[in-house]
Amino acid sequence: MRRRLVTLAAVLLTVTACSTPDSAAPASTPESGVVTSSAPSTTSPDAARTAATTSRSPRSAPGPTRSTTAPSSTAAAGAVRIASVYDGDTLRVHQGGNTVPVRVLGIDAPELRPKECWGEESRDAARALLLGQSVVLTADPTQGDKDRYGRLLRYVQLPDGRDLAHTLLAEGDVIVYEQYPVSKTAEYEQAQAAARAAREGLWAACWG
Repeated sequence: MRRRLVTLAAVLLTVTACSTPDSAAPASTPESGVVTSSAPSTTSPDAARTAATTSRSPRSAPGPTRSTTAPSSTAAAGAVRIASVYDGDTLRVHQGGNTVPVRVLGIDAPELRPKECWGEESRDAARALLLGQSVVLTADPTQGDKDRYGRLLRYVQLPDGRDLAHTLLAEGDVIVYEQYPVSKTAEYEQAQAAARAAREGLWAACWG
């Protein structure tokens, strides 16, 4: 009886051992040594796109550079108010709280003292163009800043953009100042030649 019990116990142990599952095999480890999970990602496509967008910092393309400075008008370009006109080539302007004398470059007007032919007519023509107006004064790099009398040496631009000297030459009210040539002398000589050919102003009255 005891031998049967021992034999039965041995059989039970053998059956129990066979029915017990082996322990789970360890997860395979890639060569890098990092255990990878085979579980699918639970991140939604929209969330993935949002994360990708926020992780990048896009560079904005450079746009064209635009100037914020408005174009200068005649007044902003340094226009000065006429104070008085002495003759066809000399005037005074308001500048810095003072009146400053200006000698117009490139032309020579008949004198008033002593009185020369067409002197008063030349003065009156200049006054008609200048009095009550604001003009732009421009220096000539080939000339000094002032003459020996302390007058500014300048070209004078009228409010409508015309050059004062050229206008007076074209009307026969002054002549080209040949003794002191300037950058615009060649241009002025053409205006004078046309006025002389047409017998304008002093070319008819004084050189008849």
